[in-house]
Amino acid sequence: MDASLLRLLWSAIEETPTHLLTGMDASGLCQYLLSKVETRICLDDGQHQAMQAYIASHTHLIWESRESPNMCVA
Repeated sequence: MDASLLRLLWSAIEETPTHLLTGMDASGLCQYLLSKVETRICLDDGQHQAMQAYIASHTHLIWESRESPNMCVA
């Protein structure tokens, strides 16, 4: 997954209210974030799968970054 897609994903994460992100289970979080990104850009199958895998492997980081707003995520 390239840097522009990562920026788009993290932008979607930052724009989503904390209570929504932290209130979802891992599967719901993945589906929600994919749908947010796909409203902005059409992902091909490879990009969709890569983003889904990234979200699944970074679920705890996503939750922690929203619970700790001063945390720097790169």
